[in-house]
Amino acid sequence: MNLTEGDYELACKPGQTGKGIRTKISVSGPGGEAAKAPDREIEIKAVDYGYVVPSSLSTITAGQTIEFELENTGTVEHEFEVLGPDGKAVGEVGETEAGKTGKADITLTKSGTYTFRCGIEDHEKRGMKGTFVVP
Repeated sequence: MNLTEGDYELACKPGQTGKGIRTKISVSGPGGEAAKAPDREIEIKAVDYGYVVPSSLSTITAGQTIEFELENTGTVEHEFEVLGPDGKAVGEVGETEAGKTGKADITLTKSGTYTFRCGIEDHEKRGMKGTFVVP
């Protein structure tokens, strides 16, 4: 990892569902290079057990870094996890409490069909999932 000074949260999600194991860390002193600024922001809303996604999700191109902003307008905690065309996690907006907003920068390096979902408890089974294509 190449981290700059700041506070971070490490997460391990065995089986890719639930909250997993999490711990907060602080990095001090000279560190790595600052992350590249995202190419743009896309706002996603979590409402009850579904997502409201903008049409701009379909205009992402391979290599772009997107700042995903998850606004949780529901009544329970949600997350927004993105899986690449190979089915492996590429990033997530972590657990976001009801009434709060979470953010994460995710770089979509490959062309193909990406999946997004909420990995908390049974939320994916209740409809919190979808796909988008990166040409």
